[in-house]
Amino acid sequence: MVRCWIIAADEDSSVDFSRISNAVETLVNTNGGVHHANEPLCNLLDTNRLLRAHPIVSITTEFDELEKLAKRKKSLRQQDPESGYQALAEMYTKTRKELHAVSRNLSKILWDWIPNRFDEFESLRAHQLVNPGDFSLGSHFGEFLLTAEIGSGCSGTIFSCKKRGETRSLALKMMNKRKLLTTKSIVRAKSEIKLLLDQDPHVLHRRNILPILEVIHSSTCMTYAMERFGTNFLEFSMNANEGINVHDKNTMKVTKAICDALQYVHSLGYAHRDIKSENILVRAASANGIHITDVRLIDFGIVCRLDDETALGEMCGTPGFIAPEVITRQVEDGRKVDVWALGCVVLDRSVDIDWFENNWFTPNAHLNYGDGSATQDLSPLQHAVFNSLQFLGENNDAAVFDFVRQALVLDPTQRPNADELTLGWMLQP
Repeated sequence: MVRCWIIAADEDSSVDFSRISNAVETLVNTNGGVHHANEPLCNLLDTNRLLRAHPIVSITTEFDELEKLAKRKKSLRQQDPESGYQALAEMYTKTRKELHAVSRNLSKILWDWIPNRFDEFESLRAHQLVNPGDFSLGSHFGEFLLTAEIGSGCSGTIFSCKKRGETRSLALKMMNKRKLLTTKSIVRAKSEIKLLLDQDPHVLHRRNILPILEVIHSSTCMTYAMERFGTNFLEFSMNANEGINVHDKNTMKVTKAICDALQYVHSLGYAHRDIKSENILVRAASANGIHITDVRLIDFGIVCRLDDETALGEMCGTPGFIAPEVITRQVEDGRKVDVWALGCVVLDRSVDIDWFENNWFTPNAHLNYGDGSATQDLSPLQHAVFNSLQFLGENNDAAVFDFVRQALVLDPTQRPNADELTLGWMLQP
């Protein structure tokens, strides 16, 4: 397998782009499947060795190691400043300088050089760069006035905003290119744009998916503009005083809508891989705002193609909503992963917070998500499924029980995909 080398020796160095052409071709042909293990931390202290030996997929792990080095430095300073602190501080400073030099070159390769030379990544091309500004509220990002920060995550921040000349409220999802320094990052971004921007937005809305309206680049960020839509399903469930009848109808409304969204996503050849209540937006009607009328699936940040075996073998998702075959790294059908997660959403919605925490999250916490062993003991998850179905059968609507029973099947070969689910009278208004 071809590796992608970064050739640099100091802060003023440049990248020998000709050395990575073959590797980028491999990246395109394998849909991002060029992944390699990282070298030990000691290599960080030898700049030339670091830059010769590391493929472009590995640099973010080195930043993780840098953070560990920083914590060691801080701890040592507090405990015994005379015991090697100065040497460790110098090591940290040197390593930080080296890594940031590499990251600047790496960012240029991933977000500039590759998109501008390979049609496969055309959607990532920055046709126009806007001034990034300082992201303070009341400032502008291109034509967008930032009005509030409404969310944040490991890859970026979400702001509410208004576009110049328009009155509707929008959301800007800003992703820092300097924090997205792996080939997986650009493949995922490419897939998300292809799915949410290149498709007809009217079709996406009809299939309960929130489209991207526009992609805006600055030198440091890639940003999606989207409609500001409702509230997430978790917040709604915690704050709305629904009553049992409205609660069940709302659960069925959301389940039906997300099944429809997944059928469409899967028909295009993708798996979402992070279905959870926080990634489902809902709008409610009536004077007290308790009847859900509209649903949208969002956050396709770790979407992957159903034929990308490398990506499907990754550990990803949110603990408590991760299918057993993801935990054991034996995914053969990404569609089934989404169905399992939706089953978890419906279960979460159908029991109280304490029950879900004690009888679902706690058993999931006993699993080793980082192990990846095909022989890992999944009996805690098996017991959690049994207890959940027993509880639902005694305390919930039959349609809800039947859906969870279909979705939470440990053996993915026996679990239906979204097209095969039997929703029964859940489909009725």
